[in-house]
Amino acid sequence: MDAAGHATHTEFTAKFGGPDVPVTGIPYADTIALKRIGPKQIIGTYKKGGKVTVTVHVVVSADGKTRRLTYDGKNLEGKAVHDDVVYDKVM
Repeated sequence: MDAAGHATHTEFTAKFGGPDVPVTGIPYADTIALKRIGPKQIIGTYKKGGKVTVTVHVVVSADGKTRRLTYDGKNLEGKAVHDDVVYDKVM
């Protein structure tokens, strides 16, 4: 859900250390590139028109039960974005 309560859906297929690949469902990005920086850490770089818009840091907890995403960058209006999202693994 976005801030206005609308359902969202994001989709992409990427390899760590690979090239920028198309991403759908994100208004501020048309590509993403992923880089593994540790066994449980990833950085995703979103771009729109070839320019970096948002960087997301992904960290999986040591026990593998939670995943935290921290987004930093700018939205389509050029305003600063900082979001923290935590996902819990459902068994």
